[in-house]
Amino acid sequence: MDYANGNAGSIPERNVPFGKSNRYARATATTYNANKTTTSHKIADTTGGDNSGAWTAGQKVQHKKWGIGTVVKVNGTGNDQELDIAFKEQGVKRLLASFAPIEKVE
Repeated sequence: MDYANGNAGSIPERNVPFGKSNRYARATATTYNANKTTTSHKIADTTGGDNSGAWTAGQKVQHKKWGIGTVVKVNGTGNDQELDIAFKEQGVKRLLASFAPIEKVE
């Protein structure tokens, strides 16, 4: 039988799931949680590195993957500090201080 070329007339009726695909489509479009509202919760900061103090340009940092780098630019304050850090092999990367796996190097 040649079903791929549009010869669907030869498919036995008992093998055609008539109507089932439409019911399934409607069931997935109307999900159980469609009208449920949720509240957001603050997630604890567990991913960041040493964020105990303010970052300044010129500081040396140790990144978990990229190694030693130098902070070349700082934007923002507190947990929202955005750092431009120059790494020898990877170039300059822009990272959020609160999420980056970095620590200050003395």
